[in-house]
Amino acid sequence: MPALLKRLERRTAEKLVLSQYNPEIEIEIPTSRVAQIWRVMELEELLGV
Repeated sequence: MPALLKRLERRTAEKLVLSQYNPEIEIEIPTSRVAQIWRVMELEELLGV
């Protein structure tokens, strides 16, 4: 199963709009193709600092 690590810009009932930095583009993915969404946390947030 493929995985993506992108920034979530917008979410609707029909699609997710994701962005990436290099090259700078937006990607639209139908929610029917998404199995899970996980949040990536920075170390300070994880440690509660």
